[in-house]
Amino acid sequence: MSAASSHQNSRSNQPKVVAADSVPASDIWVHDEKSVNGARILSDFWLPDFPIPTGVLTASEAPVYEDLLLEQEEQVIAAKGKGDVSELLRSGETWTIR
Repeated sequence: MSAASSHQNSRSNQPKVVAADSVPASDIWVHDEKSVNGARILSDFWLPDFPIPTGVLTASEAPVYEDLLLEQEEQVIAAKGKGDVSELLRSGETWTIR
């Protein structure tokens, strides 16, 4: 196999690009998208020394922003009621432009 792969240099502990068939398979680093540290290493790869990584560098379980926003909106509506834009615009200090 002649594809370029990332290989951890055992002497300097720095990644280097090697032909996949030039080193034992056990020496080739396979990225795990759950590894934040691995993603940091990949994010430093740049031409001309390394191929530019593409795809998912890191995958983590986290709430989706829109879901959090909708949940917050539902909590406020439950606590304060639906509200009325017309009433809101006429509340507090108002003035008339003539």
